[in-house]
Amino acid sequence: MSKITAPNNNAAENAGGGSSASENNWNNAVFISNKQTNNKSLSDEEKEKRSDEYAQKILDNYDDINTEGKYITLDEIKNYKKSHSDLDPKLNDALDFWSQDDAFKRLDTSKHGGDTDGDVSKNDLKAWIKDDSAGEMSSDLFSAKETKRDEDKVRKDAENVGINWERPDDDKRTAEEIIDDSPLLKNLGNQSDVKDKLKERVGDYEKGSADERANAAYRAAQVLDHVVSFDENGKRLAGKEVTNDSIDGFTSSGEAKHGTEAGRLQDFGKYGFTSLNGKLQNDSKPVQDDKDVREQAEKLGIKWERPEGDDRSAQDIIDDSPLLKKLGNQSGVKDMLKERVGDFDKDANAAYRAAQVLDHIEKFDKNGDRQVGGDVGNQTINGFTNSGEAKPDTEAARLQDFGKEGFSALKGKLDDFKGAGTDKEERKKAEDLGIKWERPEDDKRSAKEIVEGDPLLQELGNHSGVGDLLKERVGDYTKDADAAYRASQILRHVEQFDSNGKEITGDSVGNGEINGFTSSREAKPDTEAGRLQDFGKYGFSALKGNLEDVSAISGNADDIKSYKDYLKANPDADEGSKQVAKYAAILESNYDKIREKAGSGKYLDADAIKRYVDNTKDLSDEAKDALNFWSQPGAFEMIDNSKHSLAQRPDGDLSKGDVQTWLSKSAPKDATSLMTFLSESAGRGAFADIDTSKIGKDVFENPDKYSSEEKAAVLQELQQAQQLMVDGASAGMWKDDYSKVSIANRSRTHPDKDKVFDDLNAHIKILQDDKEVTKVLSEKTAGALTELVGDNGGLKKALQDTYDKEIKTGKALDASWDANMKDGSVEQQAVLAEFVGTAQSYQNVLGIEKAEDIQGAVKDSEHYGQFKDFYEKSLVSGDRLNDLLKDNSFDKAASVFNMEVALYNSALDPEFTGKFDDKLNDNFSNIAQENVFKDASFDDIKEVFGVDGGDKLDEEKVKDYIEQISKENPELFLNENGTVATPDQVLTGFRGSWDFFRQGTKTLDKTGKLEDLDPNKGAKGAYDKGVLHGVSGLFMAGITIARGIGTNGKPTEKDIVNITGGSIQTATVLTEGGMKGYQQYLNKAIKNGEDAIKSGNITFQELEDKIKNNVKDMKGYKSLAKNFEEGAKGLGGMAGAVLGAYGIFDGVKSIRNGDKVAGGLSITSGSVGAMAGLASMVEGAWGLGNALLPNLISKVPNMVPVLAGAMGWAAAGIGVLVSLLPGLIEEGKHQKRSDDFGELLGTYLTKYEIDGVTDGGFRDIPDEEWPGYEDGPTIGS
Repeated sequence: MSKITAPNNNAAENAGGGSSASENNWNNAVFISNKQTNNKSLSDEEKEKRSDEYAQKILDNYDDINTEGKYITLDEIKNYKKSHSDLDPKLNDALDFWSQDDAFKRLDTSKHGGDTDGDVSKNDLKAWIKDDSAGEMSSDLFSAKETKRDEDKVRKDAENVGINWERPDDDKRTAEEIIDDSPLLKNLGNQSDVKDKLKERVGDYEKGSADERANAAYRAAQVLDHVVSFDENGKRLAGKEVTNDSIDGFTSSGEAKHGTEAGRLQDFGKYGFTSLNGKLQNDSKPVQDDKDVREQAEKLGIKWERPEGDDRSAQDIIDDSPLLKKLGNQSGVKDMLKERVGDFDKDANAAYRAAQVLDHIEKFDKNGDRQVGGDVGNQTINGFTNSGEAKPDTEAARLQDFGKEGFSALKGKLDDFKGAGTDKEERKKAEDLGIKWERPEDDKRSAKEIVEGDPLLQELGNHSGVGDLLKERVGDYTKDADAAYRASQILRHVEQFDSNGKEITGDSVGNGEINGFTSSREAKPDTEAGRLQDFGKYGFSALKGNLEDVSAISGNADDIKSYKDYLKANPDADEGSKQVAKYAAILESNYDKIREKAGSGKYLDADAIKRYVDNTKDLSDEAKDALNFWSQPGAFEMIDNSKHSLAQRPDGDLSKGDVQTWLSKSAPKDATSLMTFLSESAGRGAFADIDTSKIGKDVFENPDKYSSEEKAAVLQELQQAQQLMVDGASAGMWKDDYSKVSIANRSRTHPDKDKVFDDLNAHIKILQDDKEVTKVLSEKTAGALTELVGDNGGLKKALQDTYDKEIKTGKALDASWDANMKDGSVEQQAVLAEFVGTAQSYQNVLGIEKAEDIQGAVKDSEHYGQFKDFYEKSLVSGDRLNDLLKDNSFDKAASVFNMEVALYNSALDPEFTGKFDDKLNDNFSNIAQENVFKDASFDDIKEVFGVDGGDKLDEEKVKDYIEQISKENPELFLNENGTVATPDQVLTGFRGSWDFFRQGTKTLDKTGKLEDLDPNKGAKGAYDKGVLHGVSGLFMAGITIARGIGTNGKPTEKDIVNITGGSIQTATVLTEGGMKGYQQYLNKAIKNGEDAIKSGNITFQELEDKIKNNVKDMKGYKSLAKNFEEGAKGLGGMAGAVLGAYGIFDGVKSIRNGDKVAGGLSITSGSVGAMAGLASMVEGAWGLGNALLPNLISKVPNMVPVLAGAMGWAAAGIGVLVSLLPGLIEEGKHQKRSDDFGELLGTYLTKYEIDGVTDGGFRDIPDEEWPGYEDGPTIGS
C-alpha cells in the first residue's frame, strides 16, 4: 500500500506541564493525544496510517535496534525498549506496537507472505509501508494509549546541559533572525535525517506560530552549539573545526561518523538531551555566585571586580588592554573566554577579568614560571597557526586550555605591583646604588608627567616583558609617581653602567632608547636590554655601579668660549645679566654630556636637566645653580626654539643651536632686559601646569565654565601672541602682498594686521577686565618670579649687585631714556613706567620694600627735571587731559590721564608732587565738568529710562531705582541745609530735564556742566543740591548703561541700580569739586541737619545714624564705588573714569609711600583693569601704540597700590622698549619666513577665532580687502 504522510505532530518536546497557552498549542501540534483507551472503531485508513508511521520509525532506527544478527527479532525490539528510558515518543509507540506477537508476525511476512521466520528485514518494513494493508489487523492491536513525553523532565534535561528552553524576555528575534544569527543552524543539512530529528526534539522552527518557531529555533541553535563545543564525554572542544560554521563528521554518502559532531547530533535525535554531556554557558554569563571559581581566580592574583573608583566602561577597559582589544576568535578562544569570565563586550567587570586573564597567560607558562623574551609583551596572543589552531605550549594554547578548563588551567600569581615600593631590603639595595627611592619633597610631578618627561621610560615598551618586569620591581610606574621616579633611575643606570659597574660612554648612551633588542625582540646579553631584563629577573642585586658617580660637568663659565664672546659683545652688561649668560654658557658647553647622561635622546628637555642634577654628585655650586635655573619650565621655555622664534612655538625639545642663538642674540645685557627676561620666564612658568591647547573660543562664550587660573593662562598666551605680532611686524613679516596673503591663509586671519591686532587686543581686554583674572595673573607670576630666583645664591647675589648699581643710582632709567627718546617716537611716560616696573620687580625678588629707593633713583636721574616739568605743566595743568580728549572719549582719555597721575606720584619726590594736589583736583574737575556729556545724546537716555526706549519717561522704573539707592545711601541726596531730597523730588527734577531735552531745544552733548541740567538756572526750590546730584547722576548712568547695551547686552536690574548709584555718587563729587570739596559739603550739611533737628526736621532725624555711618571713613562712597565697578563690569564710561580719578587723587599719599594696601577710596583691581583696558584703546598713548600700553599700565603694581606685590609690567611678555628682533632673524627667503610665521601665529589665534573679521570669519573676508585684488585676487584657500 502507499505511504500516507502523517501530520507533523511529533516535531519537538515541550517544556512541560502546559504552563502556557503557547506550550499547550505546541504540545497539541507535536503530540496526538489518545482519544480513547480502546480504539475499536478505527477505520482501515487510520490503521494503515498509524502502522506505516510505526514501521517507518523501526526502519529509521533499524541499525541501532539490530544488535545480534542480520535481521531484527522480536526479542531485540523488546530489549531495545527496555534498555532506553528516554526514547522519542513515536519510536516508543512503534516499539510497543511491533512487540505484540500478532503485529510482529504480520510484519515478518509482509514481503513474501507465508510462514513467519522470526526475522524482520528492512525490506519487510519497506514492503509493509508500500504494499501491505493493515485493514485486516484487529483493532485491539491499536488499543494501547499513545505515549506522551514527560515535559518537565525534558526541560530539566535541557537545562542540565546549559540549554535554555525559551528566549529571554528581551530577546525579540524571530525564528528567521535566530537562524541567520546561527551559521550552524542556517547551514544545517538533513543528512541521515538529522534536521528532521532535531525538529522532533526541539520543535519545528519552520512551522507553527511565530513565537513557537522562535523558541524552537532558539533551542535548536543551542543544541548545535553544544554538539560542536563538547565531545561525547562532556570535555570542552577547541580548534578550527569548532568554529567553522558547519556540522562536521558526515561521510560522502551522508552517514554520521561516530565520535564526531554529526554523530553527536544524530545521537541527540535518537536519545534527546540525555545524550549530551557538558554544560553550555549561555549569554556569556559567568558563574558569578560560584565562590570556588572566584577563589581560584583570586589565588592567581586575578581580581573578580573592578576596584572602587574604577568607573571605566567595558569598552574603556578593552581599549586600555591591547591584548583584549586585538583578540580574535581563532579556535573559538574569544567565545570560550566569555564563557569563563562573562560577556566582556557589555560587562565592565567581565572585561576587567578578561584583561587580567590575558595578562596572566602572556606572563606565565603552563607551569607558572615567569615568561621572558621574544614575543612576551608584544600585546598580542601568540601561538596560532595560519589555520587558526593553537600550537602547544604557547600563549594561544594556554588561552585555549583556560577556555576548556577554567581558572584551574592557570599557574602563577599575577602581581599588581603594589608591594614593590614597600620592600625595605630592596630599598636599601637601591639606595646603595645611588637610586633614590622617593621623589624629593619639592618634586610634585605625577607619574604621567615623569613618564612623559623621560624618553627612555616613555618609549620603553614591553619587549620581552621588560616593562612588566620593571613594574614588578619598582611598582606600577604608570600610576605611582614614586615608582615612576625609581623606574626612571633604573633606566638611567642600565644605560650608564655595564654589568661590571663601569661607566659607559658612546653614541648609544643618551640616545633616548634602551638598546640591545634583536629584531625578534629578544634582549641580547651584556646590553642595555640585557641588563634591564636581568634587573627584572634578579632585582637590584643585578646592577653594579653607583648612579651618583656619573661624571660631573664643569661649572667654571669664565673659561667657556661662548661666555667670553658674550662679554666681548656686551662689555657694559650688569652683573645679573652676566650671571644668566654664565648659566647659558654652562648649559651650552656641556649640552652633549648632559643629554647623554640624562638619556634625553636627540634634544634636551627640562626634565632631563633635572634628572642630571638629581643623579650627579660633585657638581659645583655654580653648575648646580645653572642647571636648576634652566630646568624650571618658564626659563626653559624662554630659550626653547630661540633659533626659530618666529617659526615655531616652544616644543620642549632644546637644541644646542637654541642655546647658542639665545646667548649670542637674545641674552639680557642690562638691568631692564634682565628683569624683562626673568619676569617673562616667571610668567610662563606660573601657568605651565595649565594646558591651553584644550581651551578655545568657549572661554569667551562661556567664561563661567573656566577657573580664574585657566583664564589667566589664556590671557598670558594671548599676550604672547601680542608680542609675536609686534616682533613679526618689526621683522617685516607683512612687508609685501605675498607675505600678507600667506600669513592670512596660514593663520586664518584678515590680511590687514591692524584689524587682527585690534581683535586680539579686544579679547585681551575682556580677560583683563576680570578682576579675579588680573589678580591671579599678578599673584601667581609674582610668586613664580620669587621661586625662579629662589635659593639660587649666585643669581640672587648678582641681582642685588644690579639693583644697587643700576636701579638705585638711576643709571637704568637714564639708559632707557637715551635708548628710546632719540627719535621722539616714545614719550617719557613709557620710559618712566618701564623703570618703575623694573625697579619694583627687583625689590620684590630681593625682598625690599622701599618706595623711597625708586623715588631717589628718579631724582638722581639726569632727566628728573623733565619728569617734573611734565607732571606740573601737563598733568597738573590738565593740558595732557585736554590733548587726549581731542581724539578720544572722556572715559578713554581720563583712564590714560589717571594712570599717568598715579605713575608720576609713585616715582617723583612726594614733597614736589604734594604741592599740586589741590590744583590737580580742581583742574581735573573743571575739565571733567566741561566734557561730562561729550559724544552723548538724549537717545542714550531714552533707551535706558524711556518706556520701551521711547521718549515717554518710565517714571515708575526711575522712581524705583532712586528709592533703592536712597534707602542704602541717603547721603547722596543730602541738601546743604541738612534736609534730604525725597525720591519724588528727584523724579520731578529728572522729569523736568527729560522734557527739556525731549523738546529738542538743546542737545545733551552741548549741555556743558552738570549744573546746566537745571533748565531754570538755579531755581532753588526745585533744584536743591540733593536733587541736582540725583538728576545729573541719572543722566550719567543712562549714558554708561546705553553704551554698555551696545557692547555687552542689556544689564540686569541689579547692575542698573549699582551703575546708577555710582553715577549719582560721581556727579555729587564732581559738582562739589572733588573729594575734598565733597567731604566739606557733607560735613556742613550734616551740621545743618543736626541744627535743623531742633527745629523739627524729622527726615534728617530718621536718617541721621545711617548718613553719619556712611560718611564715616567714606564707607558709603567706597561701597558705591565697589558696586558700580561690579555693575559696570568694565564698561568704563564717564562715571567710572571720574571715580577712578578721584580715587587716585585721594590715594596719592599711599601711592607715594608704596603702601601695599589700597590707597584710594575707590581703587580696586577691577577698576584698574577697566582703566587699563580703556587706556589701551587710545592710539599713540605714551608713544608705544596699543601693543605695549595695556601691559605697561596693568603691570606697574605700586602705581595703584592694590596691585603691590606683582612683579612688574614685563611679565606680560611684551618685552623691553628697544626691539632686539633684528638680531633674532636668520637669513633666508622671506617667503618661507612668512609661511612659517603664519603657521605659528595661527597656533595662538585660530582656536580662539581671533581673526580680525567683523561679523563673520576668515571665509567672509570681502575679495576687495585682499592685497592685489585690483590685479586679480591673491586670496588663498
